[in-house]
Amino acid sequence: MIFSNISALSKGKGLSVFIEAIPILKDLEHQFYIVGKALPAEEYLEKQLREKVKSLDLQKKVSFLGFIPNISKHFEKVDVVVHTATVPDSLPTILIEALAKGRVIIASDIGGVKEIVGNNDGNLVISPNDPDILAQAMKEVSCYRISKLEMIKEKNIERAKEYFSMFKQVTQTETIYHQVLGKH
Repeated sequence: MIFSNISALSKGKGLSVFIEAIPILKDLEHQFYIVGKALPAEEYLEKQLREKVKSLDLQKKVSFLGFIPNISKHFEKVDVVVHTATVPDSLPTILIEALAKGRVIIASDIGGVKEIVGNNDGNLVISPNDPDILAQAMKEVSCYRISKLEMIKEKNIERAKEYFSMFKQVTQTETIYHQVLGKH
């Protein structure tokens, strides 16, 4: 199974939590991708993360892929999107993209995550900043049967269409405008 953390390489994204969870899994043979680039003010962070991977002897399991301009193609290679934010993000769009691509999601319960992910069976919303809980979630997801993965894929795609499609957004915006203009 391939787990991917897709975000800017920034302190608030919890990438060290992602890395620290991997050795807790022990016997499981998975690949872990870190996708993203640090902002100039935080370029030191990528070096620290790479050093952490090396110190935990995870070089064969963890790949730093950098910034990927067409993230849509990356989703084709990924089974699970892991969102490990440690500070609130009201609209983590990567989760909307993961839903639309039918990927399983493991996400920190912070900011607007629950509103995006919903209560789909199989996606896991977990306590933030805890490598042990993240490792348990990754282990749980890695045990899903193919039929469950297919069910999650279908539900996630449907949720993305229902709540986050362009048509839905335009319709909701028009409704708000009509309500406001109708009252004046």
